[in-house]
Amino acid sequence: MKKEFEGYKLFIFDMDNKVLCTTKSGDKFRRSPDDWIFISGRLELLQGLKQVGKKIAVASNQAGVAYGYSSYKAWIETLYAFKEAGNFDAVKCSFCHILGTVETFRKDDGRRLPQGGMLREILKDLGIAKEYTLMIGSTEEYYLAAKLLGIAFSWSSDFFALPIPAQEEVE
Repeated sequence: MKKEFEGYKLFIFDMDNKVLCTTKSGDKFRRSPDDWIFISGRLELLQGLKQVGKKIAVASNQAGVAYGYSSYKAWIETLYAFKEAGNFDAVKCSFCHILGTVETFRKDDGRRLPQGGMLREILKDLGIAKEYTLMIGSTEEYYLAAKLLGIAFSWSSDFFALPIPAQEEVE
């Protein structure tokens, strides 16, 4: 296995911000929960990680529900499809935002990044220690959440510049 991946058992990705997905519509933010598509090459990278025995997860802020852009039910359906399409071991989202317009989701739930709630849930659910975990993101919220919990962090632009590990590289 390539040196850049050694020692990590769990890779936690942001879903949006051109980390794993982009919008079908071409807009910066999704028009609807199903307005997403995997970025070319990302599924292959995820499959490569799984083939060498790594766990993959997603932690994502999705405040569109808190702002009334889409329903909670529609998002849950989308996340199930996303989890299946990427063969993720865990997918966690925070639909809350302190400034949201939908009262149910207008709060600070402690899960939203840069707070560490979602990351703690993933580590607990998958039983992997933070020392063996790498967070991949493209915004400060993800960097700060990883730092808060003592998890290694890689900017997505750096991570995706690395070669995909091949099955034959496993020692």
